[in-house]
Amino acid sequence: MRIATGGTGILPQGAIHPDLVNRMAEEAARISQRVLRMCIRALDYCPPVDITFGEYLRGIVTADQDLNRLTR
Repeated sequence: MRIATGGTGILPQGAIHPDLVNRMAEEAARISQRVLRMCIRALDYCPPVDITFGEYLRGIVTADQDLNRLTR
């Protein structure tokens, strides 16, 4: 939004520039892929039965740490 407003925080009248729309869409897709990968991978860190939300949340955090370590 800062790019679209030129740093003012107030959007001008009319549509946002198509290049900015494409950049925002690409970033949203990249982030959603990363979150999906974390959520699926978190199941590997959970017990096989009687999973609780806390255990799943702990698995997501662990998966995120593993993925961040791999991308550094």
